Amino acid sequence: MILGIDLLRLGYIVLFALTAIICLGVIPRAQGRLKDPDTRWGLTTLLALSGLWAAFHTGRLVVPVGELKIAFYILGLIVGLATVGSWLYFCSAYANRSYHRQRSFRWAALGVYAAIIGLKLTSPIHGLYFTTAFDMAPFPHLVIQFGVAHWIVTGLAYALSAVGFYILFDVFQNTDTTTTRVTYPVALAGLPVILDIIGYVSQDAFLTFNYEPIGVGLFALGVLYFADGKFVAVRMFGREQLADELDAAVVLLDTDGIVRYVTAPAKHLFPALSNAVGDPLEKINPDISAQVRSSESTPMTIDHNEGTRHYLLSTSQLTAGQTTVGQAIVFNEVTQLEEQRQEIQKQSSQLDDFAEAISHELRNAVNILDGRINLARSELAAGDPQSSTESLETASRMADRMTRLISDLATMARYGRPAEEQSPVNIRGVAVPAFESAGGNANNISVDAGSVESNEVRLERLFDRLFQFFLLRGGTRVSITQADGELTIVGDSDPIEQQQVEAAFAYGQAVPDAETGILLPVARTLAEGLRWEMTVDPDYQQGVRIIITMEPT
Repeated sequence: MILGIDLLRLGYIVLFALTAIICLGVIPRAQGRLKDPDTRWGLTTLLALSGLWAAFHTGRLVVPVGELKIAFYILGLIVGLATVGSWLYFCSAYANRSYHRQRSFRWAALGVYAAIIGLKLTSPIHGLYFTTAFDMAPFPHLVIQFGVAHWIVTGLAYALSAVGFYILFDVFQNTDTTTTRVTYPVALAGLPVILDIIGYVSQDAFLTFNYEPIGVGLFALGVLYFADGKFVAVRMFGREQLADELDAAVVLLDTDGIVRYVTAPAKHLFPALSNAVGDPLEKINPDISAQVRSSESTPMTIDHNEGTRHYLLSTSQLTAGQTTVGQAIVFNEVTQLEEQRQEIQKQSSQLDDFAEAISHELRNAVNILDGRINLARSELAAGDPQSSTESLETASRMADRMTRLISDLATMARYGRPAEEQSPVNIRGVAVPAFESAGGNANNISVDAGSVESNEVRLERLFDRLFQFFLLRGGTRVSITQADGELTIVGDSDPIEQQQVEAAFAYGQAVPDAETGILLPVARTLAEGLRWEMTVDPDYQQGVRIIITMEPT
């Protein structure tokens, strides 16, 4: 019988001593696993206080002197009550709530804690919280007889602890990742309360001890070893944290490529992802999946209700300590940068083509000019002034052509970029002088148009090139009409063959002829600088009809 009593006492000692070792021993792992400082602080203090609480229980069982047993019991009451605060702090931080950061809650908790501790420490005087006695069964131990104040405080502590459990299970319910492996350890943390209640009701089954440290130890072992990275993953995929901290298009995946969370901006950008949680990203949107796998950092183009948008995808691994638990895909809008890049690329290509065309045209003109001057010199020496005059006239025309080419070069250098400043421009006020400057008769131009948002100098240069094209192609009359955001310019010149329409806008093609080959490309470049689109109506054969579509600035 005595051996049985000693073994039972030893069992209690080993149980609480082992609990203290576990709670204190897993603190380094908790600090390494939890990256969030508030969550780490909450769990670390909970483990430390629970370990001390279990150690004081052990001391209460080991020491033989009654006064020391009472001292260990009171120390256990002090740290045991503090574990309630640590538990709530941890639960609030883990669930990404703000309760633990509110100063009013902190001061209220500190005040209540101090009042209760004062009540406990003075209990040997007033006896409202507890009284003590010694019992020899089943082995010599300190018996605590609880007063009214104890039951009030215990009820408050259990109620507050239940709030923490509610917060955690609410997170588990609302998260989009599997929580089974985390739910079980959390449930174990609350089971020792049943042992407390049994001990209160009948000491024949269990001695009157606070068994909560055992639950904390089981909880720590479960979430830090059994659940491992999943413990951090649940918090990482929590809706509240993402809603509070992320204001961007973000998609979270687990390690299997399954969609676990989609932020509101991402759902707006990709409506198909609105109900994609639990499905593979490859199945829902193969384009995103392919972009993620691609090693090239090229923007992804998306046609949305608000227009074409460009996004650069960035990915990062979600880890819990050394364990990868998922992947975050962030969509960074780079529409403006991409449009500028495309515009620069387009301008660079145009300038390269233009430079090549100008170089070709100038070389031809110089060769012709040089040849005609040499020919005129020979013809004068041979006594043929008439032929010499004709050669010099040809040389003069080539010099004029070189002047126009140089003028086009200056125009492209100055106006090839998009116009930043635009204002209302009267079309007639620009078109008529431009037609006369190109060599046309002001009586032969008809303008049925009002004003347009443009740049006056650029529009004048554009009209000048078009009118030169018409006149060089044998035209004499031009009409301009405006309707539905379009300018239609019609000249009675020789038409452009349908198969040559696109080539007519290409630099260096000499289409439809060498004399006019650079005029339409320059005109289109000037139109694009105004953010307009210029085309030729290929079906119009009574002359040349050019349509300019004016986009809003």
